[in-house]
Amino acid sequence: MANTKDTPKTWISEVDLKRRSDRDATSITWCTESAYTTRDSKTTFDLHGEVLSISGSGNRHPGLLLDTEILHPRTHSDFQPFLKPVPPLGSDVLASIVRPFGYLVGAVRTLLVVVLALVYLLLVEGACLLLIPVPPLYRIVTHVFTAILCRLVLLLVGLWWIPVEMVTRKRGRGPKFHEKWNPGAGDIIVSNWASWLEILWLAIRFDPIFVLPVCSSINMPSQQASSPITRTPGRRTGTGSAALSTPAARTPTPARP
Repeated sequence: MANTKDTPKTWISEVDLKRRSDRDATSITWCTESAYTTRDSKTTFDLHGEVLSISGSGNRHPGLLLDTEILHPRTHSDFQPFLKPVPPLGSDVLASIVRPFGYLVGAVRTLLVVVLALVYLLLVEGACLLLIPVPPLYRIVTHVFTAILCRLVLLLVGLWWIPVEMVTRKRGRGPKFHEKWNPGAGDIIVSNWASWLEILWLAIRFDPIFVLPVCSSINMPSQQASSPITRTPGRRTGTGSAALSTPAARTPTPARP
């Protein structure tokens, strides 16, 4: 055992433990608050306070642990991705110092977004209405203003660029044919709306007319009084011919002399 004062007490996904012999290293892929289990589940490292002890089944690792080096820290464990990670020591102090600046930046961003929204209403929904008698020019000008203003809003929230990836529905090892997706006038784009950022992206790319489907009640006609059924065409039984289902077919016919 060795005293490891610098051993992190937070959740770690991969840790490199170097021994005095320095012949190899052990990669940790899963950990809990009190134990670290190797990828092959043969060695377990228990953390008790500031002492890191090593124990395992099979071949024991000789030598003392010298230091602990973080290779790839993650925000969650591999087996519990929805578990809230434990913040490192001292992070609360830094967060408390930076929090007022975050509120200030958020207020400035919100104010700028509101200003851009007002500019959009004045330009696109106001001044551009004078170009309605010329439909081609109206569409071009409104698309340019909409793309510029929406692009500025995305820049304010920190999205510098949104890459577009075309996912084909056909899978296999055969030749891949990339489907061209270029909606035009009269086409309908059905989108499972996820956030307001998607609305801005669609406005930048296509400048569409957004429509929100609304469910309404259907007026059903009043049912008329039911009348008894006098005629039932078709078979009455599942076997035999259709003539067996009628009473006339079941009565014997008299033999002619």
